[in-house]
Amino acid sequence: MTVVVKIGGARAVNPEGALADIAELDEDCVVVHGGSTAVDDTLDAMGKAPEYVETPSGVVGRFTDEETMDVFKMALPGLVNTDLVTGLQNAGVNAVGLSGVDGGLLTGKRKSAVRVVEDGKKKIRRGDHSRTRGDARRPHRRRRCLRRPRRPQHAHRIRRDVRGVRRPHRRRGRVHDPEGDGRHRGPRVRCP
Repeated sequence: MTVVVKIGGARAVNPEGALADIAELDEDCVVVHGGSTAVDDTLDAMGKAPEYVETPSGVVGRFTDEETMDVFKMALPGLVNTDLVTGLQNAGVNAVGLSGVDGGLLTGKRKSAVRVVEDGKKKIRRGDHSRTRGDARRPHRRRRCLRRPRRPQHAHRIRRDVRGVRRPHRRRGRVHDPEGDGRHRGPRVRCP
């Protein structure tokens, strides 16, 4: 059996007790850690204040811009992870420190926008850089819905229906006629 232990990153958390308990375990153990204090201290050393936002449901969280994301990359795998691995090895545990980016261990989708409350008004903030798999500089792409594609500018364009089947585009009940010779090309289907 594998035991998962979460060591928080708040200022009040002292990891030495947890590391001593982990050293006494006979089972395999995975340690997951936080690092908000290390990130805040690094931001203070850089002269930047951390930015927190409140969601409409009342949850307060960190807004991660590009510079703060770079601080996360420095503080968590560089400082916190290394200190925890050193503490475990000093306690006699053969420990290895990994980041979620290493080998694509952890992946997820990035939110394109965050709903926040500022000055009593609900707003949408963009530019949150809490992304995964090293795509911090890749712009967000909009997806098009296949049910309602954009109306083509030309009658000769081919559209796909919900199942992905190609079908001719018809405007106002006319038949698809790319050559303009009056002959019907393709099945007679009603386009939405």
